[in-house]
Amino acid sequence: PDRIEGNEIYYTVTAQAGETKILPGKPTHTWGYNGSILGPAIQFKTGKTYHVTLKNELDEVTTFHWHGLNIVGPYEDGGPHAPVYPHGERKIRLRSTNRRLTFGCIRIHVQRRRAKFGMGWQHR
Repeated sequence: PDRIEGNEIYYTVTAQAGETKILPGKPTHTWGYNGSILGPAIQFKTGKTYHVTLKNELDEVTTFHWHGLNIVGPYEDGGPHAPVYPHGERKIRLRSTNRRLTFGCIRIHVQRRRAKFGMGWQHR
């Protein structure tokens, strides 16, 4: 986390371009969260409130969607109705209410059929 203030936890998740050496030879152009590929693991604890700044450093409109987490509100959960424009940001607030262990991922959705993933999990 960027900071913790009692039950309030703050993160920044940045969609960005990079290069990653996946196979021998020339590096592959990749997109990731807070790095060139994949992303940070975020641990969601029941009863905590999360403030997440979603930054888009890509040159395309994108959305951040939280697969596998029970999130109230269409803008917090992402999707096509909650775009983050190129070099823009959106601040969301999530209250962690799941009562069981859940694994999910954050995905960047864009028009070019590319997707990036980060990992999050929920526990008591």
